[in-house]
Amino acid sequence: MTNRELPIENKDKIVKWDINKIKTDAMLIVIIASVLALLTPFGMDNVGLLNGGLFWLLLCFSGYFIYSPIIYFGNDFLQKRPNTIFSKYWCRIVFLATIGSVIMSFVVPFIVMLFFDIPAPYLSLVPQMMLRTFIMGGLISFIYTVKNHFQLQKQQLQQQQKQLLEQQGSHVETTNKKFIEFMLKLPLEKRGQLLCLEMDDHYLKVHTDKGHHLLLMRFKDALAFLADYPGVQTHRSWWVAKEAVVGEEKEGRKLLLKLVNKQLVPVSRSYLAQVKTLVSLP
Repeated sequence: MTNRELPIENKDKIVKWDINKIKTDAMLIVIIASVLALLTPFGMDNVGLLNGGLFWLLLCFSGYFIYSPIIYFGNDFLQKRPNTIFSKYWCRIVFLATIGSVIMSFVVPFIVMLFFDIPAPYLSLVPQMMLRTFIMGGLISFIYTVKNHFQLQKQQLQQQQKQLLEQQGSHVETTNKKFIEFMLKLPLEKRGQLLCLEMDDHYLKVHTDKGHHLLLMRFKDALAFLADYPGVQTHRSWWVAKEAVVGEEKEGRKLLLKLVNKQLVPVSRSYLAQVKTLVSLP
């Protein structure tokens, strides 16, 4: 299975809203509040930097704890109704952000009256704050959605990498299992670095760096054990491990591979192409 074929999470899913996410979001909120305090929007030029910073911190955190649970839990709820207008991710976000903005319109006047001396009644401030709340709510929702999008991409990439590593690990484990099973057929004193296999009548001669041993086994059965092991068949009765090859020699037109134990292994014409590919012969 290729990397593209690995299953990934639904792209419309929102990153889990937990204590870790709240911590990372809090850092972003502090940055946003600091920027707003410096920009002094909505006629706040005469407000001090400290008061402005505290005002925007309280306002942004209030907005966060209103918008975030509404968007997170609301998206999860609406996503289960695919046959409605809410089947589209952006429709759900806009709808949920609107609900959050309406609620926020009733919270903002409290915060404004806490920081500023405004004689107007509370309820008269609600409609005045509605437009500003929608603007700020839209900004917060946009930043939240973009940040969530990149977090999801990161999670999906990590998930793909994890699955790919698990698949590769499973393949390596299977390969090693077959090789180990084959090597266990040798006496303990002959087990070592595998160099080559040689068919000798009805016996298979297994060469290692600790000597050789005869096994009563068919050549093709031995090759099945070593199908994924780095090596190549050089002749109808010979197989060599890639790491065992140190060079080549020629006897007339006959090509021979030289192994680490100075053994010479014949290469027939029918296997020459794949031998050259594996051991990089000229």
